[in-house]
Formats: sequence, C-alpha cells, structure tokens
Amino acid sequence: MPHQYSDRHPLTWGALVPTFRRPQSLAASIAHILEQRRPPSQVVVIAADSDPQTDGDALRRWLGDRLDGVDFEFLRTPAGTCMQRNAGIERMRTDITLTVDDDIYFPPDAMTTAMAVFEADPQHRVGGVGGWQREGPQMRTYRDAALARLGLAPAVDPSAAVAPATSTPLHALRKLERGARSRARSAFWDLVFKYYMGDFFPAEEMTPPHPMPAALRDDPQLEATVWLAGGTCAFRTALLQRHHYNEMFTRYAPAEDIDISFRMSREACMVRHQGFWGWHTGEAGGRPNNGRMLFYTMLNLAYIGRTSMRMRPQLWHHFRRHQSRTRKAWATLGLLSGRGLEAYRGARLGGRAAEALFDAKDDDLGAVYEREAAAADARDYA
Repeated sequence: MPHQYSDRHPLTWGALVPTFRRPQSLAASIAHILEQRRPPSQVVVIAADSDPQTDGDALRRWLGDRLDGVDFEFLRTPAGTCMQRNAGIERMRTDITLTVDDDIYFPPDAMTTAMAVFEADPQHRVGGVGGWQREGPQMRTYRDAALARLGLAPAVDPSAAVAPATSTPLHALRKLERGARSRARSAFWDLVFKYYMGDFFPAEEMTPPHPMPAALRDDPQLEATVWLAGGTCAFRTALLQRHHYNEMFTRYAPAEDIDISFRMSREACMVRHQGFWGWHTGEAGGRPNNGRMLFYTMLNLAYIGRTSMRMRPQLWHHFRRHQSRTRKAWATLGLLSGRGLEAYRGARLGGRAAEALFDAKDDDLGAVYEREAAAADARDYA
C-alpha cells in the first residue's frame, strides 16, 4: 500500500525554482507550491541576469501573505539552468529540496506523497523521489486558476476544463473524440521513444546499483531507477549539495537532470513515484528551437556516457545505434508535423559532436565539448 505521511518523523522541505522569462507562469507555479497541504519551509527563486521580465519585488507583491512563515529568497545569476540551480542549492537549509521548473503546477497533495517516501526511510537510503509531468486539457485552466487567485487573470472555474457546462450528446461525442486523439498521440510517442529509439544508455547502465529499502518494496507505485526528470523531483538536500549540476551544460541543458541523478544513484537509491506528478504547460519564454534542443540532448548524453560510465566498445556501439534511430525519428516527426527537418539537422550535428567526444582523450573532454558546441552555434544548428 502507498505510504502515508506521519508526524513522528517530520522532515522539512523547500522548493528550488530556476526561471527565465516566464514571470506569470513562475508566479502560478509558486502559488501551487505554497498551497500544498504540507507547505514548504523555504522557497528559493533563481532568475537569469538577462531576464528583465522577472522581478523579485513584483513576485513578492503577487504572492502577498502566502509567503508568511516561508523563508523566501530571490536571486539572480548568469543564465543557464545548471548555474541557476547550483546557486540555489547553496541556499537551501531544508532536509528535502524540490527541484521544479517554472511551468510545473503541482496538485495540493504532491509533496505529501513525495515526503512519505523519505519518511519511510529513516536510514536515508533513498536520495531522490522523482515524479512525472502530466499534460492534458486541464493544465492551462489549472494555471489560470492560480493566476486568478493572485489577481493576475480573470476568475476561472477549474472544473470547466474537466467537464463541459452542459452534457449534450454533441459535448459527449467531442469529449470521446478528444480522449481518443489523446490516447492515440500517447501510443504513438510511446512507440517512437520506447520501442523504436529505446533506452539512451545500455541496459547494464540502467540497472540501479542500490535497491529500494525493504519498507518501500511493496508499494506498487514505486520503482527504483538510475535517473529522474529534474523538473518534478525531490532530493535529500545534503546529497544534492555534494553533487551539484554540471555547469559544462551552460548553453542549454537537456539531460542535466539525467546527469546529476545518475551520479547520485551511485551513492543512494533513486525512486520514481507514479503518484507524484505536476501539470506541465510548456510555456514559451526564450527557449531554443528544436534543432538546438536535439543537438544538446545528444551531445550532453554522450558527455554523460564518457564521464559517468565505464568506457568500452559496447557503450559506443549502443550510442551510435540510438543516435541513428533518433535522427530518423525526428526527421519523420518533423515532416509529419510540417516543421521541416530542423530537429533532424540538429540531431545530425549532435551525432557528429558525440563521435568527437567518444574519440577524445579523457583530459580533453571539456575542450572538445566546448569546441563542438561553438561550431554548432556558428552553424545555427543547420
């Protein structure tokens, strides 16, 4: 059975939120954090220096008395998710740190769910509890309801996104159609990513070195893993402060969460929790194009392979096959969606950069990474 929170071993938790050009989305995200049934002791927001849209004083005004009793801090650092998160990590004083993206909105019981896992493990064998990001027709209304509570948007009825105001046969038919399309999209992406592209690391690297504590093994919602998605994760703060995010990933940071959680999984058990989740809206805000995202995803995954794993021919063979399938998949998806070959071109450049990383000597990895990244920047990922 899922574990319930107990007052016998209360741990404190705080939220760490890096942000970039999403001021209202950020405000809604923090509002949901502050409205948790088990509220935080601390919230640290880290904005990029190059983000004039996000203002700490305005954020405090919007949140108002919701911040009463919460240690709230607003910092600025050079742009870059990893640098922003590392600056915030150093300010955390709670037992557990929730690392959350600025466009994630948690339901009220999310942190009660996550904290129950840590409190069922007094030996501290679990170092991180990862959730998942949920998308659907309710997500934007969930955000807009929070903005309305802050006085930043007109009032909305959260139930309006879940069920139509009337229940005519036409409404029922449209609801069935939306559900069928959503399930079809989900099945298609599962087919592409799970069954065609497959795991980005070889199977032997995906085996958790530390099993779940015995007290947690009977919970069907929990699964031991080697990596967690960083936008919806809670980590033991002491473990997070020993490892930090890799600031090599400065330009754009896909896989930065994979990197740090994989490294932490060598020391403690990482747990994925099916009952721990947040709405993800994917807000616009200065994010790069698909070509750039694919380039850095492939380059960063290769860098993780070279630095955190035992180098061997089988590892490189696996990466080559995975990258080949990645390029083909994104080329097909780009053509089907009418977005062209932007992502394919970025993935092709990423594959070439990964080859250079695997050919490099250990002492040259950082220099090769920077060289390949600069060359792709100059080509604008085309």
